[in-house]
Amino acid sequence: MRSFSCPTLALAAALAAAPLAGAFASADDAAPMALPHPATVSHEKVILDQLGSVGDGISADLRDRSITPAEARTLRADARDIRKETTAVAAADHGRIPAGQYDQLLQRVEHLSGKVTTFTY
Repeated sequence: MRSFSCPTLALAAALAAAPLAGAFASADDAAPMALPHPATVSHEKVILDQLGSVGDGISADLRDRSITPAEARTLRADARDIRKETTAVAAADHGRIPAGQYDQLLQRVEHLSGKVTTFTY
């Protein structure tokens, strides 16, 4: 286990607190934030974003020649199947994915990303 020096911890604390200090300092005259609240990010978007990262990893692996074009096609087909199922499930429930199906889809994405050696997360 690594030991952290006092300056490292102080720097980490300062970097973590800086965005909060700026947000509170100008809260009275600032415009509302344009970023969505984390609770409003849909499960569909989370899965699709992760599939995008897996796709980037597949492209990088193919470029690095750590996988063959046939393996890349298979991985992309698996990603496409997960993407289609995700959008179908979300469309059936007004953009929502039930927790059980969300967990299953995430497990499939994680399994697929385990086959990709270059991670771009």
